[in-house]
Amino acid sequence: MSLDSEAIAELTTLMNQWTQTSESADVGELDQLLSGVALFPPESLKNAAEVIAADLEKNPSAAVDITLKIIGSEEPATRAFAAVLISRFAQYQPALWKSPASLLAADRVWEVRQHGAKIFDTTAPGQGAAEFHADFVFDVIKEWVSDKNYLLRHSATQALTGWALGHIEQAEKLLALLEPLFNDSSEYVRAGAVLTLRALGRKRPQLVLSFIELRLDNLGEFERDTYRTLLDSHFAPAHDQSKERILSALSGSAPSSEHNQSST
Repeated sequence: MSLDSEAIAELTTLMNQWTQTSESADVGELDQLLSGVALFPPESLKNAAEVIAADLEKNPSAAVDITLKIIGSEEPATRAFAAVLISRFAQYQPALWKSPASLLAADRVWEVRQHGAKIFDTTAPGQGAAEFHADFVFDVIKEWVSDKNYLLRHSATQALTGWALGHIEQAEKLLALLEPLFNDSSEYVRAGAVLTLRALGRKRPQLVLSFIELRLDNLGEFERDTYRTLLDSHFAPAHDQSKERILSALSGSAPSSEHNQSST
């Protein structure tokens, strides 16, 4: 089910009560209201939670207490709700939310991870922790990139897509950050990386193609499959010559003289 105006009103009432007495907040009440709420597509829960977050941030101390309390809920919708709240509050105090964000970005439920991954991203033009604390956020995502948990590494591939698309001149910086994940041993992580490459390529196809071409002489064990999966799709049709040149090099059938690639 989705959250209609009546459900949002109930949630708002409950949150307002909790801001008065956050120490006695019963997470089970929130679980009951959110139980059965559809987590995908994410817009319904996200839009409702952002309305409530705008109210909660008027009382910062209570907002922090409430959010930290509900992160540990057994109800996936409540944890996803917490992730959206954090994405609003993290633009003010990103360091406070580093550990909770990492926890939610590695959640056992993929729909919750989807919300957790976007905690530091640009949520709307001029909003989001990455807009105000880009260096800090990049350091956090760099830790995710090298984490031993493949779920967190997958979240890293999705963590700053909105920011990069809003600041497309910074796309190269994001590609450099995510580069190790294009050769990740986990197929799930590499699939996430392909989605990000595809999203960036819609706005800067030549940048993505050039990035791949520069890697052709030093491909990792799994990197070849990542780029082939990307280019086999309907990607950058206006740059078919570049695509064909790269695909030939990736297949090893016709190495480009420009790269003088030896078959691997």
